[in-house]
Amino acid sequence: MSRITMFLYGLVCYSVALAVFVYAFGFIGGFLTPTILDGAPHQPLALALAIDLALLAAFAAQHSGMAGRPSNAGGHASCRRRPSAALTCS
Repeated sequence: MSRITMFLYGLVCYSVALAVFVYAFGFIGGFLTPTILDGAPHQPLALALAIDLALLAAFAAQHSGMAGRPSNAGGHASCRRRPSAALTCS
């Protein structure tokens, strides 16, 4: 990858992560988002728990994959891992 491509990839990943954090602040604070944290539940408890469990499993799988040995093929692995981590954790 060229340096410009890596820079643009990092910029996009960190921009998405920033957007997720800004949305989270609005969700928790109750402004500029379609739903709020303290709002009335829209789904039954069993469905909500199933969705939470699926999201937790996806989060665990992503973190397990990132905990493996780093690959140095194709340039500096650390230049690709940090933006990818920001994107996938968002």
